[in-house]
Amino acid sequence: MDAELTTSEVIVMEMLEENSRKYTKSYDLLILDYDTPEEGGFEFVKKIRMNDNIIKKPKIIIMFPFLRDDLFDHANDYSIGISKPIIPSVLYNAILELFKIRALESKILYSDSKHKKSESLSKTYYALVVEDNKTNQFIAKSILEEVGFVVLLADNGKLGVDQFKENKKLLDIVLMDLHMPVMNGYDATKKIREIDDNIPIVAITADAIIGVEEKCKEYGIDFYISKPFEPELFIDKLIKIIEEKDSSKAKSDNSGENEMKSMLIEEEGLKHLANNHELYELVLAEYLKENRETASKLSKEIEEKNFSEAAQIVHKVKSSLGSIGAKDLYVVATKLQNSLELKEISDIENLHREFYRMLIQLISELEKR
Repeated sequence: MDAELTTSEVIVMEMLEENSRKYTKSYDLLILDYDTPEEGGFEFVKKIRMNDNIIKKPKIIIMFPFLRDDLFDHANDYSIGISKPIIPSVLYNAILELFKIRALESKILYSDSKHKKSESLSKTYYALVVEDNKTNQFIAKSILEEVGFVVLLADNGKLGVDQFKENKKLLDIVLMDLHMPVMNGYDATKKIREIDDNIPIVAITADAIIGVEEKCKEYGIDFYISKPFEPELFIDKLIKIIEEKDSSKAKSDNSGENEMKSMLIEEEGLKHLANNHELYELVLAEYLKENRETASKLSKEIEEKNFSEAAQIVHKVKSSLGSIGAKDLYVVATKLQNSLELKEISDIENLHREFYRMLIQLISELEKR
């Protein structure tokens, strides 16, 4: 992005007008501090919208003062709002959202966290964020997705319970705001606990923990994170909660299963390439390059119920699986594609989870070659 900076609202207007003239390139984006214009950010945006000399109106991100949650209720009328101090990844994701660009298609994944997808999570986890504040939703989603979580959102407790019922087989953790309209976090947790006793539920609260701890335990809330939260501490705590749960579950299961089966049967793949080992390695490298982000892309399409697009993604992945010797994944991909094409919701959930796990394992195996 090419950027120009100014501290003057007058100069902003002049720049926008000047760049709306013929044969000049218009500005695509204006990032505006709410308190800088004398009349306030919203009134200044109105002036831009009503200025006939600005032919092409830019998309706008407004930066709001810390703890001014009241301003976010009006942000959608004008732009996307984000809170100061700015978390760089949230600003980055706000830009992607405004221009409908998918981060997974970008060559650069901006992160201000020490965590990386490949090293933070032992596998892909699903999180449900139940939060009525859109900004807090956006921040939590941005931070979680950076380290590889798949995130579902709900605007209040009732919708959170509905989301949990619909996706209970996928979900690994629930992040629950306590104070929400329609149904608060306590009552929502109580209803979730009637369905599942074991899933970790984390209170995301601005309340003093001492004042709410006893009530949280009474309703079945296991853990607490205070708002506003530091991204790295937030992720560290969530990963610790989930991986401790997984470790406990593995010990209690103690099923004595053999080491995880490889996704690749090399002799099968080599048969398709006349036993040319060098060519086989090149094919695997190309497959890895093409499919590093496929699992995330597929999850997004399924989450948004874009089943036709999801079926096309699975079809594209499936077309090469047999050739490289990933027969088990090919079988699951065929079933998932069929369910997506028929919009069989109940089957899609189970098959998607299995396909996701196997594809992530395959990508991991290819990265280690």
